Amino acid sequence: DATKIESDKIENLYEVRLRLSATATRAEKTVYVAEIEYAAAVSLQDVPAEHHHPLLLIEIPRMIFPFARQVMADMTQSGGYPPLMMSPVDFQQLYLQQFGKQQQEEAAAAGAAN
Repeated sequence: DATKIESDKIENLYEVRLRLSATATRAEKTVYVAEIEYAAAVSLQDVPAEHHHPLLLIEIPRMIFPFARQVMADMTQSGGYPPLMMSPVDFQQLYLQQFGKQQQEEAAAAGAAN
């Protein structure tokens, strides 16, 4: 999730948030629910506007995910459980799944208009 932050001092300032949630169960009983929201403030100076969307939803999450994953592992371990080691996430694939069809439709509409 990326949200533009209004600032008088910094142009193109965004907050990029990752939400991680995990539920551990044993014999159909919930042992724990672990949730975190990890965020970064990002300034996109000298980056063309058409590159903001993929940069904010692919590259920035890719950069901050290892830190969020470590917080989740530390949190579960501090709770007395084995550390939860989350698998890496392919943010590019998630982006394409969510926005790829939309981009193809926009490109087709632009081609038809020409």
